[in-house]
Amino acid sequence: MSVEILLDPHVAITTLGTCRIADTIAASAKSRPFQVENTNVYGFAHTPKEILQQIDYLEGSKTFPQELARFMSADGLFERGKRGDTNAFIVEISTLKEIIFEGWYLQINYMERALRAARGVFDAFSKLKSERDLSIRRATLRAVPGFPKLSSLDQRVVLEGYVRNGTFEELEADMVEIVRRLPGSVIFVNHINLPGANGTLIESRAQLVKWVQQICERRGYRHFDPTPYVQEYGRDHALADLGRDLNHYTHDFKPVLGNLIVDQAFPGKFPLQNVRVGLTASGADISQTRANASTSSEKRGGTPSSIAEQPGAIELPVACPPDAPTAGEASAVLPERLAAAVSSAKKLIANGDLDEAEAVLHELAVEDHHSALVHTLLGTVSFHRGDTAAAIAQFREAVALDAELLEPRVMLVKGALRMGKLQEACSMAADLVRRAPDDPRILLVASKAMMRAKRYADSSGIWRRISYLQPELVMPHIEIARCELKSRNYDAAIAAANDALCREAREPSALVIKSEALQKLKRMEELAEVSVELASIDPAAAMSAVPALISAHYPEEAAKIVACASRAGEVDIDAVMRAGLIQALERRGKVAEERGSSASAAAAWKAILRVDPENARAALGLRRLWSPLVVKAREAFTAGDFGGATDFYCSALEIQEDNQRIIRELALVDGLERIRYTTSHPADMTDELIEAHGEVDKLMPYLHLPVQSGSNRILKAMNRSHTAED
Repeated sequence: MSVEILLDPHVAITTLGTCRIADTIAASAKSRPFQVENTNVYGFAHTPKEILQQIDYLEGSKTFPQELARFMSADGLFERGKRGDTNAFIVEISTLKEIIFEGWYLQINYMERALRAARGVFDAFSKLKSERDLSIRRATLRAVPGFPKLSSLDQRVVLEGYVRNGTFEELEADMVEIVRRLPGSVIFVNHINLPGANGTLIESRAQLVKWVQQICERRGYRHFDPTPYVQEYGRDHALADLGRDLNHYTHDFKPVLGNLIVDQAFPGKFPLQNVRVGLTASGADISQTRANASTSSEKRGGTPSSIAEQPGAIELPVACPPDAPTAGEASAVLPERLAAAVSSAKKLIANGDLDEAEAVLHELAVEDHHSALVHTLLGTVSFHRGDTAAAIAQFREAVALDAELLEPRVMLVKGALRMGKLQEACSMAADLVRRAPDDPRILLVASKAMMRAKRYADSSGIWRRISYLQPELVMPHIEIARCELKSRNYDAAIAAANDALCREAREPSALVIKSEALQKLKRMEELAEVSVELASIDPAAAMSAVPALISAHYPEEAAKIVACASRAGEVDIDAVMRAGLIQALERRGKVAEERGSSASAAAAWKAILRVDPENARAALGLRRLWSPLVVKAREAFTAGDFGGATDFYCSALEIQEDNQRIIRELALVDGLERIRYTTSHPADMTDELIEAHGEVDKLMPYLHLPVQSGSNRILKAMNRSHTAED
């Protein structure tokens, strides 16, 4: 089903912060009729001082130094354009650590990018941090190998720039100034506040989140905390790197969070049509629909779900209408004071303050021991502490008090999974799906339960349901592919992986699943193609295809994967496997030479050099193929057969792409006065070719380099896949 999105020219949002805000609002704009107005937003910002500096640029009240653009701007330039009006500003404050140079606030990511070529300089700068003694800074930095190679400006930035931490008072003053100066409503957004790899909250981040919340409450500013929504969606699905990256959201979660922020900016203005997000601005209370399992599709005027038609799949009713009554509507509205206390308890749980949350909830339980929501939250506290038995008791009590409240049922499924009661978890999950067939979060929990129980067909059916509800998401198709792979439906797994890759090219998980399925089907040529693409993204995963390709007599393809994986990152290549690969390629090269197949022999020798660049046998093999062609080319040229000479030289280049050797050979030909070649791809500009320009007199001093732009914005407009940094 296609939905036409009509943009409202009078509604525009500007994002001031990091990619966590810019990307989520941009993702929301794909399904909501508003405009993103980020003209003259020169780059990402982390601190409130950077935000105020950005406002200076929006207002045009200051002249910004172009020479510092590399340290402040995404494109490395300050380019102003015509800016339209903005209705709302989404302002993210993610740190108080400011990098200051001559009164300007530099952006840490752009600074790291600008200093990337100077080995060790940025790391040394980071270690010095707040050191203000220039003599100490100078002595430390001059010992870094890359420092002397910097320009004088870059050296000054590294020497004189320093880091300082803002205070609570400064933060409040800056937020007041931001609200005063921005010509529209402002929503402040804080960083994701979840435990790191060591299981504890990042202290400085937790402190900043608390300060932002306190200032917003005291000043009456609108505030959005993404943390509870990340937890509700599932950390491993909401955050990149399977939940380990606390700084970036997944592709699938971005539109979900963006929609929530936009809803807070413009309450009720942009309802999603025919799509249920699965999260609401209330935090832990997710959208719920009444159970309509007994209502047939014919009575509702719909068509049966294709999932229900699959053998062995859970029966899923068709989507409930957008105006279906929710459990929240059926329940009594919480008194204002009780609602405030519940909201406070949720925030405490989200921040990891379980003892304080429990104290608040016990007071509420004394006042109203029949509140299903209070029992649910008490169970959540116990669940986070690891006391699963106590948590389950609270969740069951909540279900007994309010049979239509879905959150305790969701937690009961998680509790059963934690205790290893897979059959019980699947039974409750199936009931949840029948009760709320349009709630992606319910479906996520159910799919996990089915997957744990190895009910792959049921899990695949649920993921298909999610893909119907949110067709723009990539994750459902990846999980469908995973389920089909587990079920040994390899063709179906490849089809689902291709669906994911159509939505996000080079998606690592989809490529891995596709390669595994192709390997099972022994479709080796396709496997090699996918593995080469995967090698630059996940070298270790790509290497898993190498043994299969060697066994199936595709050593050249295997060597190409090994070479790509080695260039992309550190991979452990088994010495025995390497030796076996080289041996197979040597046999292939010798046989091809004996049969007179120069192209096949050259492919084998070049494949060896990809794996072992110093291999003398491979180099000799190429020379045996290459040298006769060069001799014949020289003879043809001497005989006046210029066309034949050209053909022989071209054949030599097909054997070994060595431009400088051909140039040196040509220079030896009597009667040839000038040598000139057409555009050389940057990848072919070797040191040897550059040296040839200085040593070969007949080679004309001419280079055609198609340098397109140093601006990422221009490159993107030109539809180029690379960036200025690449």
